[in-house]
Parts: sequence; structure tokens; C-alpha cells
Amino acid sequence: HYPRPYAYFSSRFLTAPDDLTLTRRLRALTLDRINEAQVYDPDGSFPTDVEGLHTGAAITEAEVESVKMTRYAPGSMEVTVSAERNRLFVVSEGYADGWQATIDGERVPIYRTNYVVQGIVVPPGEHSIKLVYEAPFFNISVLVSLAGLAAWLGLVGWSLWYSIRRRKRNRAE
Repeated sequence: HYPRPYAYFSSRFLTAPDDLTLTRRLRALTLDRINEAQVYDPDGSFPTDVEGLHTGAAITEAEVESVKMTRYAPGSMEVTVSAERNRLFVVSEGYADGWQATIDGERVPIYRTNYVVQGIVVPPGEHSIKLVYEAPFFNISVLVSLAGLAAWLGLVGWSLWYSIRRRKRNRAE
């Protein structure tokens, strides 16, 4: 069994247009703001209708929300969530190119959150989230490796063929 990453709905977050702002905000966090997520959003694509600190809307006691990790292995996880409104889902798995997320089978963007982890916007309702890591350039790397192996085997085969041919010629002389 692997230790599971922590996953939650962020009740407070801010978007940051650049690395400098993001870094400055993270360095300025105090204990009263420790649960405030910082979402890196250089192109302004983060939806504006997500509930959090910037809207001032708090989740009431009557609203029931949940996050449950149902399966985890390094590079693959499944989470079931129930959200009352559009929410920022944060999972403490390292952000990197190659991660892909789906909600109920539909691909969704992953936002770099708190500089190093992943954030996903979840719509209201009960949903299944899947996160899968596929190493960038993995397929190309496999093809290059196979081409190298084929070239090496070709050279070994040619060398053996040439050696056998040379021995036969020496015997004939």
C-alpha cells in the first residue's frame, strides 16, 4: 500500500497571474491563512464562478460536501466527490506535465496550485475524478530505444555474418 495524498475542497483561494505574485503570496502566508490555496493562472483561464475567498461566499452548515479517495497508486488515482457549488478541488500530488484529469470521463484542465500541487475545478453534484500520469515523450523514448536496439542487433548480425564469411574464405584458400 502507498501513502495517499491529501485531497480536499479549498474554501479559500486566490488566483495568481505570474510566478512572482504566487511566490510572494506563499511566502506571506500566516497561520490564519494557511488553508488559502494559490492558483497559478497566467492566461486568465480559471473560471470566475468557483466559490472561494474571492467571491466571499462561505459554505453553510446545511450544505454537505465530501471528498473520498477510492483508489491510489503512484501515477494514478480515483476520487469521488460531492460538491454543492463549483469548487476548487486540491490534491497534494506533485504538479507536472503529463498529468491528465477527467471528471466523469470528460477531460478537464489541471491548475498548478500552491506552486507544487494540483487543483481542479469541480462542478456541483456527485462526480468521479480520475488523475493519471503519462510521462511526456514516453512513447517517443520507447521508439528511440527500440530503434537503437534494432540498430545494435543489426550491427551484431552483420558482424557475425561478416566473421563467418571471412572464416569460410580463409578455409577455402
